[in-house]
Amino acid sequence: MSIFKKKNTILSPCDGEIVELKNVKDELFSSGLLGYGFGIKPTQGEVFSPIDGVVTNAFDTGHAYSIEGDGIEVLVHIGIDTVELDGEGFSARVKQGDKIKRHSPLAYADLELITKKGYDTTTVVVIPTELKSPKLSLGNKKAGEIAIEYR
Repeated sequence: MSIFKKKNTILSPCDGEIVELKNVKDELFSSGLLGYGFGIKPTQGEVFSPIDGVVTNAFDTGHAYSIEGDGIEVLVHIGIDTVELDGEGFSARVKQGDKIKRHSPLAYADLELITKKGYDTTTVVVIPTELKSPKLSLGNKKAGEIAIEYR
């Protein structure tokens, strides 16, 4: 038996550049008040689940999803202040109660429309559950690549 515990991972939900949460242009997220996490500046509109689990909340507007699994909870919030679009530009691929696998589709976001409407498309992944020894991997990632490792 190994004295080391296995590392757990949270995947990037989309293609784009991962940035530290403190650099996200939304104080609620950047302050860390909602938990540890990261922002990702997406280069395409398909958004995937970062973990295996159950969708515990799928907002009617299609811009945000909570997933519980692997002993943690994860919030995926597509864009900044995009709740104000009232669903325009978003297509949900899941509903509350759905079981979902890592890298399975969560939603589609029309990044061009969101930008034309004046909104920041930065997608935020927040983990309100405390993570042990989280390590964030910054820079350009493809959807499904490891964004956070933790014990």
